[in-house]
Order: sequence, then structure tokens, then C-alpha cells
Amino acid sequence: MCLLSENSDFIQTDVQTVSDLPTVYIIDAMAFIQSYQHMGAKTFGDLAQRYLVKIIKLAPYGCNEIHFIGDRYDFDRTQSVKHDERMLHRKSSQHIPEYVPAENVDIPDWKSLMANNRSKVILLDFLSQTLIKNGAVMIPQGTSLVHGGTCIGKGKATKLGRQAISN
Repeated sequence: MCLLSENSDFIQTDVQTVSDLPTVYIIDAMAFIQSYQHMGAKTFGDLAQRYLVKIIKLAPYGCNEIHFIGDRYDFDRTQSVKHDERMLHRKSSQHIPEYVPAENVDIPDWKSLMANNRSKVILLDFLSQTLIKNGAVMIPQGTSLVHGGTCIGKGKATKLGRQAISN
């Protein structure tokens, strides 16, 4: 089992279980991004590829599915347990530029990118679109990658594997 929690100081990777039962490995998308940051990538396209390689390498041997899950809610944001925290960040990020990732666009200063909440949402959406476009060929045979809560628009999750892409 490997856990990557929102508290990026707690990453447990030393216990890996092999089972005959289907095994799912779950990654908190924003905790992953905050922990691994830009990974030395120069462009957003390169970053997306490096993230995909890292996500696949993190999964324990014999893992059937990897779930890369974003922190999105399909209900009124005021009902979220993170509402107060988000309001604080929104007030402090009102004058921070919004970045729009694209394949060949250089990554700006990491702290500036992460300081704007809208930039985080757009980054997660870009990563999702890149996974849909390029991810299936990199995923090991017998494993699928599910990502949800990472696309702009509510309720969308995508399952990628070697054979097909399904929504």
C-alpha cells in the first residue's frame, strides 16, 4: 500500500501488498503536484509527461488501477469543508496573475503558479487533457488510470488503459 496524503510530509511507500484481488492505488492530485512540483520540467507539456511517468512508477507491483483524484465538488462550495480555507486563498490571490498551460508554454515561477487558485484548476484540467491524449500508450498492460475531479466541468472521470479510452 502506498499513501500520498494532503499532508505531503506523510508519504508511506514502504508497505507494498500483492494480492489476487483487484488492487487500486489512490493519489490525491493536488498533494502530488505540491509534493513533486515542476520536477525540473521547462514546459507544461514536459511536466505532464514527467507526472505521468511518476504516477505509473509510484503504483505498487500488481496494481490494477491507479486513481488520480482532484479536489472538486459538485455541490455548493459553501458546503465544502475547505470553504473557509479557499476564501482565504482567494482573497490573497486576487492580484496574482492567472497562468494558462499549453504544451510548449514555459512553466513560470512555481510559487506564483500555485498561488492562484484558478491557475491550479486550469493546470489540473491541462494535465487531464494531456493524459487523455497521451496516457494510454504509457500505462502498463493490465493496469488502468482513472482520473476524476481534475477536468473543468462537474462529474467527469476518465479511465485510460492500453486497449481503449472510456468516459
